[in-house]
Amino acid sequence: MKEYSEILKFWFRKGPDQLDFSTWFKKDENFDREIKKRFSALIEQDPKDWQKEPEGTLGYIILLDQFSRNIYRGTPKSFAQDGKALEAAAQGIEANQDSRITFVQRIFFYMPFMHSEILSDQERSIELFRELFQNTSEEGFKSNYEYALAHHKIIEEFGRFPHRNEILGRKSTDAEKEFLKKPGSSF
Repeated sequence: MKEYSEILKFWFRKGPDQLDFSTWFKKDENFDREIKKRFSALIEQDPKDWQKEPEGTLGYIILLDQFSRNIYRGTPKSFAQDGKALEAAAQGIEANQDSRITFVQRIFFYMPFMHSEILSDQERSIELFRELFQNTSEEGFKSNYEYALAHHKIIEEFGRFPHRNEILGRKSTDAEKEFLKKPGSSF
């Protein structure tokens, strides 16, 4: 079995077309440890050759964009792979790979755009998640679209995600400090 298949099997444990937000987006030290134990070596290997097929590109994106956040939570390394993940997502979309995976899997194919601190990437995120929401009837896809809008609003206002400032050693502006006091100011 190809290594990216192990990533997909692990991440989509309920099935490739089943939403599992409570697993994917919660802070859980045990889950983080499991990901680190099973997949951290793959991040260092940087298996770009997986990108020849849609599932491989998806596995690569999840490895870099999601697993790095679990493995390196609270450190600058949690964001260090974002550029590679975004590049893989953009190339995969250009090659129409996203149309050959499930709607649920597309959430993670598009996530690097939502994680970017570049406004044009945020605008692309809104387009992708709006289209995804419009093509499905499940309520969960609406929340992804709403998160895309929220991420865009933050980048539009601050040009970056203020909740990353402390981790990345960036000085927060007074406006960012006020923003960070609000509930839901970080993801």
